[in-house]
Amino acid sequence: MSTFARREDGQQIVLVALMLPVLLAFVGLVLDVGNVYFHRRMAQNAADAAAMAGSVQLAISRPQAQQTALAYAADNGYNNDGQSNTVTITFPSGCIAAQVDENVRPLLVSLVWDGSFNVGARAVACRRAVPVPASVIVLDQGRRDGALRISGNSSLVVERGNVHVNSSSPQAVTMGGSKSQVNTQTPATIVGGTSALDAFRPPPVTGAGVLADPLAHLPEPRKPAKCSSRQVNDNSDLVSGVFCYTGGISLNSSDSLTLPPGEYWIEGGISVNGTKAKIVADNVMFYIASGDVSIKKCSDCRFTPRTTGDYKGLTLYGARGNPPTFDFTAGADLYLAGIVYNKNGALELSGGADIVANFAVGTVNMTGNTDLVVEGFTSPNWETIEYRMTE
Repeated sequence: MSTFARREDGQQIVLVALMLPVLLAFVGLVLDVGNVYFHRRMAQNAADAAAMAGSVQLAISRPQAQQTALAYAADNGYNNDGQSNTVTITFPSGCIAAQVDENVRPLLVSLVWDGSFNVGARAVACRRAVPVPASVIVLDQGRRDGALRISGNSSLVVERGNVHVNSSSPQAVTMGGSKSQVNTQTPATIVGGTSALDAFRPPPVTGAGVLADPLAHLPEPRKPAKCSSRQVNDNSDLVSGVFCYTGGISLNSSDSLTLPPGEYWIEGGISVNGTKAKIVADNVMFYIASGDVSIKKCSDCRFTPRTTGDYKGLTLYGARGNPPTFDFTAGADLYLAGIVYNKNGALELSGGADIVANFAVGTVNMTGNTDLVVEGFTSPNWETIEYRMTE
């Protein structure tokens, strides 16, 4: 019996000895597959980081984007040494692609195989301009009641996009008339709330996220070295080559003013209040350094935006630190196009009009029994830049 047991023990030892290389091979395979997967994940993280960082620099130049992408790949462990790893940057249309390849030495399989695993990962990130979804943005982020206030029986119609209100007040939008309405192409969005839900068509979205100021990147212009202190009442008060007037613009009665294209620095505001008054400002941007803008009566009031330069698309720009009030009551005699920007100031509307403009203002107050139609305006300065991974 003991002789038989010893024979059995000997057979088991032989079996274990025969199976041991197979078991070690399986263990090695599991470890090496796990190691390859780990390096694949590292390479993908590096490619993602490189592509996204590079896409932010696409607006500057491709060399800058490439340099940034390679730097981020190196920060993630891939230094493009050409031996253990390579990082290749290419530029598909409007995008940047990062390809990370690594030669991974096996852990245990190297005992029987003198080779390496090639691990590759690719990421593509794109930079694109996305139109701001709202044509009317009420920027005040406080808990202000009535940041958008509509009284009387006025109606606000937005034909492109919607109205967005940043106020977090439960009454961020207030309606004072039984027939007051807000009609928008897409649902209005309100950070806070309103008790006038029935006045919106379609119903608004409350509790929305804050919409960032789309023009926050735009610097305020510098005051020109050459200015005129005279008040501008008609064409005779204009000085050739001068785009800075510290006495303001004031038109009454039948005063008439046609401004050459340009970017104007205005102190003392703009006032138009005459049944036969006329102002034509085509391809003009007004920076209102002080004073208010009041367009009450005119036979022809025409404002169209700059078509070139940093302020392309802008018509009115209110000083951020000294915010004016923009008051438009001229009604059907007013043609206003472009972007009206008054981050910390108020917009007063009481004249019915069809306006081809976008508004980014602190607060909005509509009064009277009028219909205001905002058609919206397309401009590079009314876009946000979006960076997205596409692969």
